[in-house]
Amino acid sequence: MTDEDGGSPAELLAPGHPLHDAVMDQTIEQLGGVLERGAVLVSANVDTPRLLVGVIEEITDATGEVIGRRFGYAYVDEAGEVISAGPAPYLDCVAAPGSAVVEEARALPWLSGAEDAAASWLIANRLPDYVNEVQSRRSAELSRVRDQVTSRLDHEINRLIGDASVANEKEKRGEKVRESHTSLMQKAVEIESRLQSRLELLERQERMSAKAPRVVTSALVLPVSALDEAVETEETAPLHAVETKEVERRGVDLVLATEPGLGREPEEQPFNNPGFDVLSRVPGDDPIRIEVKARLAGAKDFFITHNEAMTAMNAAPRYRLAMVRVDLGGNDHDEVRYLENPFDGYDTGGFAATGIRGDWERMWAKGKDPF
Repeated sequence: MTDEDGGSPAELLAPGHPLHDAVMDQTIEQLGGVLERGAVLVSANVDTPRLLVGVIEEITDATGEVIGRRFGYAYVDEAGEVISAGPAPYLDCVAAPGSAVVEEARALPWLSGAEDAAASWLIANRLPDYVNEVQSRRSAELSRVRDQVTSRLDHEINRLIGDASVANEKEKRGEKVRESHTSLMQKAVEIESRLQSRLELLERQERMSAKAPRVVTSALVLPVSALDEAVETEETAPLHAVETKEVERRGVDLVLATEPGLGREPEEQPFNNPGFDVLSRVPGDDPIRIEVKARLAGAKDFFITHNEAMTAMNAAPRYRLAMVRVDLGGNDHDEVRYLENPFDGYDTGGFAATGIRGDWERMWAKGKDPF
């Protein structure tokens, strides 16, 4: 590939390219021990230390072919409780700064059994639904193939039998034929055998089962509160914009109380739901996704994670950013404003971006009464 402006030739680097594979081999040789040791991350979306486990889930048919594969994440806590971590939880994390607290966290005793707990939970809670999902899609596809194959080969078998019958009558009259009755019938039998073999293969392809999930990565994720107060870096600073549980709770409660008055039915999402806090359903229309940001009155900024920003842009216009100003005077004084498309023109900053810090007052001024 050559640059249109006459620049130097360029090559696409991908698995299988000699340079790509050489760099990968060298990286694993030099840093394999570090990769196996795992990483320690920090996230504003967890309130206790959790092990983030990445697994590959696979579905195979009775022929042994892999027909469904996906990569998923789960969180495991100290009690062994496992929950889904969403599609890309690492985007809302940053590397934990070096400190005694982080080193102590690496040695937490419950980590040794966390991966097994995650695998067991996935087998019981996620794989059955995944099998049903793949089964439904695959069965519909195989049903179409079965109908097409049966129709085509049955038509060919009937044609050969008909031609064989005509050839047989000619042979009895002593006439010369292009192909004998016996040869045509043999071809019909062979195609019938092919049809049965193909139908048996389709039947095996329709029988599916899940392989045990394979753990391929893990990382310890610490809450912001676990870090030493003295530890503050440019990378971790945005995480300190996370509010207390009480403030967050009041913000979500106000939105849940506001939505019915707009003719919608709100449903609070699990804390680990990627990108939004409330799904508000509209009869006869697509639901609206609402991300809630609650700050104490007088706050100067707030933090939006990468996943939250991406969800907003993908869901627009069926999206609202709900800004809740929490008043120290009590719940009755709390205020909420909605923004429909707050990230219009926002540059995601590439894969490495973890989020953005927003100016609270400027965004509040752009907000409107709930709509």
